[in-house]
Amino acid sequence: MRFRNKVVIVIGAGAGIGRQASEVFSREGARVVRVDINRDALSDLDKEDSSKHNDLTVIADVMDETQVKGVMAKTLEAFGVIDVLVNAVGGSTVIKNSFAETDALTADDWDNIMRFNLRGVFLCTREAIIHMKKQRNGKIVNLASVAGRGVSEFSSSAYAASKAGVIIFTKKVAIEVGPYGITCNAIAPGLTLTDRMKRRWEVATEEHKKRVLNSIPLGRLSSAEDQANAIAFLASDDANYITGITIDVNGGKF
Repeated sequence: MRFRNKVVIVIGAGAGIGRQASEVFSREGARVVRVDINRDALSDLDKEDSSKHNDLTVIADVMDETQVKGVMAKTLEAFGVIDVLVNAVGGSTVIKNSFAETDALTADDWDNIMRFNLRGVFLCTREAIIHMKKQRNGKIVNLASVAGRGVSEFSSSAYAASKAGVIIFTKKVAIEVGPYGITCNAIAPGLTLTDRMKRRWEVATEEHKKRVLNSIPLGRLSSAEDQANAIAFLASDDANYITGITIDVNGGKF
């Protein structure tokens, strides 16, 4: 197992890609620190699998600096090391119309999207780096989006700009921490059938579904596990000489 006895912090482990990533890491032997603001989601995770007794769940709002410091402190108190950080908090639904065109966005919409998709990534990465530098090793994997490439028709300009920020942040951090043996990478998912996206997909017209699927060479939408597997690769020793990149996990769509 690739992560036997590794300590992996998954931010946003309560749902979606973060939840699936925590499952993959757990299956492969990691001691997983599952972090989410949603107490009920974390409780459900604990109930689903009693084998997670070596894992740690932490309820925290990673937009709050003090709470992020607390996540790192609890991890170190429990396990003494931070091997991997996965930043999977983010999204577009913090504003009323996540598909709004630029002239329909308010200044508050813009600020809320930027904060939600960038602040937590910055705070968690900063705090993890402090400890990883002392260890002189560690891996950070961020969750960007194909929207950050400017090629998604299903996102607002605010969301696209925020995820482009994650891509550039990832590259800059990689340059800074490389001399300490730390890597920093990201994935850029295409349309992924998380629970939230499934609800949207189910009410879409057949014509719309056909158009979307025809634009993807592999002919299907991504599953959360597709994305989680890419995250696990970047967090594993198989990717020891890879840093500063963002992998598009989009079924070949260009």
